[in-house]
Amino acid sequence: MGLFDNLFKLPAQPALTIYKPSTEHEAWCAVLIGVMSADGEISDQETDLVMHQLVYKKKFEGVDIIYHYKNAFYANSKFGGKAIIEEASKIISEEYKATLFAMVTEIIMIDGDIQESEKKILEFVAQSLLIDDVTAEKIVSVFNIRFYGNVVIYN
Repeated sequence: MGLFDNLFKLPAQPALTIYKPSTEHEAWCAVLIGVMSADGEISDQETDLVMHQLVYKKKFEGVDIIYHYKNAFYANSKFGGKAIIEEASKIISEEYKATLFAMVTEIIMIDGDIQESEKKILEFVAQSLLIDDVTAEKIVSVFNIRFYGNVVIYN
């Protein structure tokens, strides 16, 4: 302990150990960003897709999407994808849970292929959003048909 430590000691700040989205809009962004970051990086193409998805949602009409996206992006870098998905899922309105799960599924399956790690994140999101198995299977099945044969045109 230094001579002046007590003199210049800052008051203890409570540690933020859990992510709490400030709004449901931020929670949507957090779930989507958490999914995009599951492979360790968020590509420009994934970000473009998410922005495209959100801008067409009536729920986001007149909302500063970039503001909420940046907050969620910061939370993802601080707490990690699974943590923000789990906490953000708690404040998603019941009426939008299946819609958000469909958006997540689109992000994961758009390349026409699904890896084991992607299956696990889909299952985690479905559980976090409390999506029943029948609904989750229907959504994934539709996107499986929709994106069958897609090729990746960027790297």
